[in-house]
Amino acid sequence: MSFTAPAIATIPFTKHHGGIVFGKGGKTLNAIKHRFQCDIQPQDPNPYYGHETSFFLIRGPHLKAVNLATIEIYRLLTISLMSSDKRLREELEEISDELNHLKLVNSEKQFQSPEHSSEPTKIPETPKKKRIIKKKSRPAPLVLSPDEKKPMMLAPCTDDEESSDEE
Repeated sequence: MSFTAPAIATIPFTKHHGGIVFGKGGKTLNAIKHRFQCDIQPQDPNPYYGHETSFFLIRGPHLKAVNLATIEIYRLLTISLMSSDKRLREELEEISDELNHLKLVNSEKQFQSPEHSSEPTKIPETPKKKRIIKKKSRPAPLVLSPDEKKPMMLAPCTDDEESSDEE
């Protein structure tokens, strides 16, 4: 579209979230251009002009078309941000559950050891790598019984544990 645009807007985005606006093979971006009769171009960051991140430059024949295209792009970016937020919250919850389990295992080891050392038992470090979220069952919870100070498992005993209890 080659016309002198009386209406112009810019929308900042990060490369990660901008993908939803482009769509597969540019289909989504082309559909927005066609629907609102606007020229939409992704632009690289340009701190000299006050653009610290990448942005979409939207030019259209009138303000209404530019505003409607802007609203549609913001809607798509919001969907991407919400999806990303959901994934991060799930990962944070999984890591939190893992940490709580390790803390309980650590406290169980301290109660079972005959000597209470002054140094706390170190929690094993998990290697730092990109985490892949998988659906997995949670470990059996540990609880403190009201009459004892030992943690006990709520999971059923295995054959080895039953034979050791009978002795």
